[in-house]
Amino acid sequence: MRSRPAKVTGSGAEPPNSTDEPHSPRPPQHCEPAKEPLMPIGHVVTFTFTPDVPAATLTALGESLDALSAAAAGIESYRHGPDMRVRPGNADYAVSAVFTDQDALTAYMTSPEHQRIITELIVPHLRDKSSVLFPCPPSDPVSDTVRPAGFTLAALNILNLHDWATRREVLDSWGRFLGEPEPERRPRRRPLLLSLVGIHVPVRDRRAGFVRVDGGLVYTESPCVLSHRCDLWAGIAVGVTSGMSGSRRIDTKEAEMSQPTMDPTFYRSAAEAAAAAPEQLAYVVAFDRAAEKPDALSVIDVDPGSGTFGRVVGWTEVPHMGNELHHFGWNACSSALKHEGHHMEGLARRYLIVPGLRSSHLYVFDTQPDPRQPTLAKIVDSAELAAKAGYSRPHTLHCGPDGVFMTCLGSANGSDGPGGIALLDHSTFDVLRQWETDRGPQYLAYDAWWHLNQNTLISSEWGTPSMIEGGLVPELLLENKYGHAIHFWDLATGKHQQRVDLGAQHQMPLELRPSHDPEATWGFLGVVISTEDLSASVWRWHRDRDSWAVDKVITIPAEPADPDLLPPALKPFGAVPPLVTDIDLSVDDKFLYVSCWGIGELKQFDVHDPASPIETGSVRLGGIVGHSAHPAAPNQSLSGGPQMVEISRDGRRVYLTNSLYGAWDDQFYPDGVGAWMAEIHADPRGGMTIDEAFFPHDEDFRGLRVHQVRLQGGDASSDSYCYR
Repeated sequence: MRSRPAKVTGSGAEPPNSTDEPHSPRPPQHCEPAKEPLMPIGHVVTFTFTPDVPAATLTALGESLDALSAAAAGIESYRHGPDMRVRPGNADYAVSAVFTDQDALTAYMTSPEHQRIITELIVPHLRDKSSVLFPCPPSDPVSDTVRPAGFTLAALNILNLHDWATRREVLDSWGRFLGEPEPERRPRRRPLLLSLVGIHVPVRDRRAGFVRVDGGLVYTESPCVLSHRCDLWAGIAVGVTSGMSGSRRIDTKEAEMSQPTMDPTFYRSAAEAAAAAPEQLAYVVAFDRAAEKPDALSVIDVDPGSGTFGRVVGWTEVPHMGNELHHFGWNACSSALKHEGHHMEGLARRYLIVPGLRSSHLYVFDTQPDPRQPTLAKIVDSAELAAKAGYSRPHTLHCGPDGVFMTCLGSANGSDGPGGIALLDHSTFDVLRQWETDRGPQYLAYDAWWHLNQNTLISSEWGTPSMIEGGLVPELLLENKYGHAIHFWDLATGKHQQRVDLGAQHQMPLELRPSHDPEATWGFLGVVISTEDLSASVWRWHRDRDSWAVDKVITIPAEPADPDLLPPALKPFGAVPPLVTDIDLSVDDKFLYVSCWGIGELKQFDVHDPASPIETGSVRLGGIVGHSAHPAAPNQSLSGGPQMVEISRDGRRVYLTNSLYGAWDDQFYPDGVGAWMAEIHADPRGGMTIDEAFFPHDEDFRGLRVHQVRLQGGDASSDSYCYR
């Protein structure tokens, strides 16, 4: 399949002006087209598969890669297989290619056939993956001869070597093997360098023929140049430079100071995120509705090969009572690449910022050095949030390119509106300011997301603190007083641009899920309930010429029920509303997951055509009437239902928890909601099954309720991407 080269965007944003006044708008900082000169791009990737990978799959993989490379444009050389000098125990399969330029590489990576190969043949059996990209100067008679074999040898001998002793041994032997040039092939040319494990290295002396690092000589024969674009997707940064003669010793500290280390979980594209190593841990907040025990951040082992799979392996409490830890997020993520090369020193996906929805305090947890045992690193008091941003009741966080955006339900008094967005520093976690500079008609708040390249932020509506903290107020609902609109903003200036009303009957448009494609201008939002018929719905926003439009694309009807089985709030209606309280979009934008907390159902929709979703799967757990059991405990009726939904980056696993919000739990599940978490296996062709071996519940969480899930290394709702 021949694919047209896709547009590649770059990191042309200017760094924030440190002399700006606190409330002055920042200049537009969207991703701009890369301005690098055209040159061949080297790409090497190694895969380690699970032991049960069928031989037929490997055969199909080889045949598919042959067909893909034959059909793709802009490939100078292409080799793949299990026998490309991959060391035993290091990796099972390798692919090595040289592309004519960045556009050819991008077209190859984003082609439908490449995505099919990843989804169907690689990801289902993937245990580990390492990859390296680097630009190569135009060919010369020597490099024509040695480039493909040279850079393949260089990359394959260091990728995936996690044992330092083994790595040093390999690098030393590799250096000795390549150390003597062959005069008839490379007159006056020494072997060419270089690779450093774990960091990017600036090389100013282009005469350097090798660099000694930690006693290991690292060589390559490929005359490529080091660039800040040399990316490493598995934690090993590789750069290569030409060398004629001589050598230079580079101190590791000097290198680290000269060039910032890039967090390997800052993914340049959705495809890169999906292809990265799977998560091994999940972070889940737990809260005590009675405010008699401290809330906590729990850590769940989600590695199926671990002896503690499905267990709570970490637990860190906060010092105050009555917080109701709710939504939370990372201090930094892939959107930081908008500022690639600017103020990136030390920036990493390391800290989890966890707000207390009732207390308005912010708790910052450090996930290093032991990700299983995060430590409480800082507390930001509610008074700081009120004084600097004018807000309270912090709800949702998203890591942006120039800070952390945090939506808040209330104004500084903690009861009324307007709600809005506070901007936090992603390194110090200090509250910087109120983000909005002109809010227009916006008063209610809930979620916020964006289209980075379109300089657009979208926000949704729930209610003020006084409208929600005591539970759903029936009179306000029937009078259509809860939110029923979404808002579009200028992301750079914080100015309101457009309000789109869904219709007053469509109450509580909550979760926003934009496409992960940085060039896309569409996304989904979930609406909790219609006051006309108790149905729930999902809507699609999209660009319509010079404005934004919103269309309803999914309707989920209420289910009739015996009034005797219903809580008091629902008895008059004789039906259970679905109550769509969360939605999530897979990283590849192929499947949308919709949680129906009232009826206890998770629905899966194929959204290849976002204007016409098709239901492809469903599982039932809990529910107001059904109380469907988990297969791990078939005799235990479950309360609550699929509520918070989180999807792994590769789209293969979906994680669920069952609590919505303390006061609302009590209202719809008056006999108790309990606490449970489930893992759902998602078929890339459509369909879902519940993992029977994964079911942390009840006392596993020490009697606390559980809400949002975040996955180690990022997940489907944590990151936005700058590159296709």
